[in-house]
Amino acid sequence: MIYSKSKFFILFLTVVSFFVSCTEDETTSLVVGQDFTDTNIRVLEIDTFDVKLSTMKFDRVPTSNSSRLLFGKYTDPDFGEVRAASYFRLSGGNYFIEEGAVLDRVALVMNYDGYFYNDTTQVLNLNLHRLTDKIDAQDGDNDIYNNTQIPYEATPIVSQQFEPRIGRDSLYIELPDDFGADLFSKIQNGQIQDNESLFQELKGLTIQPDDTDNGSVVGFSPNETFIKFYYNTPEDEGGEFEENEEVFELRMDIDLFAYYNNITSDVTGLPLEVIDDQEVNLLSTDSNNNSYMQSGVGYATRIEFPSIRNLFEINGTGTVLNANLRIKPNRDSYSDIKPIDQILGLYLVDQNNDVTIQVFNNIDFVFARLIEENPEFGEIIYNIPVLEFVETKLNEQPITETALILLPFENESRVNSVLFNDAFNEDFEAELTITYAIYED
Repeated sequence: MIYSKSKFFILFLTVVSFFVSCTEDETTSLVVGQDFTDTNIRVLEIDTFDVKLSTMKFDRVPTSNSSRLLFGKYTDPDFGEVRAASYFRLSGGNYFIEEGAVLDRVALVMNYDGYFYNDTTQVLNLNLHRLTDKIDAQDGDNDIYNNTQIPYEATPIVSQQFEPRIGRDSLYIELPDDFGADLFSKIQNGQIQDNESLFQELKGLTIQPDDTDNGSVVGFSPNETFIKFYYNTPEDEGGEFEENEEVFELRMDIDLFAYYNNITSDVTGLPLEVIDDQEVNLLSTDSNNNSYMQSGVGYATRIEFPSIRNLFEINGTGTVLNANLRIKPNRDSYSDIKPIDQILGLYLVDQNNDVTIQVFNNIDFVFARLIEENPEFGEIIYNIPVLEFVETKLNEQPITETALILLPFENESRVNSVLFNDAFNEDFEAELTITYAIYED
């Protein structure tokens, strides 16, 4: 019989100081108050449970709530060709340009928000295209997803190469005269006088990388990405322009209710290629003893403990006092230009890999935290408290196929990725350790 933690609270207070590693045949005899007189109590630390890791992929990730615009492309040996493109609609604060004003220039300004992933020393090709259809939520909800495709004109408005400079304020791209002049004149003559009439003339824009790019994905602030018109006005009654005349500006911002990131990956020829549906689980034993996680694209590591109910085979009445999982990120899957997350979220999924709840205990949500295992050698391990999940699996009736998954925070706003070593990996074996207290009458 296995009791819950609350049933064993008094017992726990007494034996907590006796937490030692021992085998099943090691017995510690104690006298624990009046209720437990003449009772043999054993505290076991068991680390022989199976740890089953696999990789699943969400059919879609909502990215219209992203905190940033993502743009770029790179190739990864494990995650394939990763591509990020931004789609957005424009919105104006005012639509007045006085008669006689003359357009000087028009530019796209994109402020860096500090995010990058992979090699920013490589040149990226930015291609700005007109959308030919509107940006709209799908399936009756309010979200737009990472795999949403909206058609755009084949010929870009402008193409420009640049090396990402994350430390700078912004990327400045001057746009062609014909693009700016057309919108400028329609604002000036009243054809464009509000957001709706702007939308009729310009459904939206998308920023696309080149297929040949292999550099990085960088982040820009949607609040500080805009198109700006610079223009002059005549100074005298005859409509003559003076030297060094004042330059006026009209700014069109991103509509914060109509933008999203399209984030995809091509994994042709890689182990991940077999995952063609959210319900498919790629076993780590079929993928070089690794499981996968990647933001934006939707890969997540699924965790199960198939042999957990073997605890019932231990004689006596007991309780699980603690349960802890340790897994190691594959050392080749992260670096200074591919940073690793310090904290990951822990969630429950059902048999279809639909998320049901974020795991929590009596105090707060439960997280996987990165710790140093051997500081001298720079080894790092994710420490994951799984007591609540273990108790649920031991007590559930009927037995279900629920599992844990690890998910990064800002899952919709990044492309960070990592591999995890499974229980058969030569570098470090994923390990579940359970502290178990039993007593025998």
